[in-house]
Amino acid sequence: MRIRNWITVPKNLLVKALNCTPWAKSRRLHDDLAHAAVHCFYKALDEIHDLHSQLGQENAQRIVLLERIETDVRERRALNSALAAFGDQFDDRMLAISLAEKLGAEEVAALAHLLAETGRKGAADMWLELHNLAREDDDVEDAELVEAEAA
Repeated sequence: MRIRNWITVPKNLLVKALNCTPWAKSRRLHDDLAHAAVHCFYKALDEIHDLHSQLGQENAQRIVLLERIETDVRERRALNSALAAFGDQFDDRMLAISLAEKLGAEEVAALAHLLAETGRKGAADMWLELHNLAREDDDVEDAELVEAEAA
């Protein structure tokens, strides 16, 4: 009968009585610590996952930047090669003599600027000099024509 009476004790009182024992307190503390440890472990896993994702995104951005840099380097090399070939072709006195008088002042100035920027300062000066000589010859011829018409 005693056992039966003991079993019929309300559950909340029994739980309360069992929780007051040192063993129960120790077990509850152990369970709480285990729960906290599991929680911290999963939180750390989430942070590792987030950092791994962030690192993946940063690596992808680095790859894109490296590809852009490589493309820029290729384009600059191609442009430098084209400018060197241009400079080689227009660093020719005979070509300058035949074309300088046919080009306008702005065109020759632009050509001279381009040659100077590609490291061919002498060729730039040559084009400007030959163009100025051709213009002076034209001015002298124009002045002679005006004088001849006036006479």
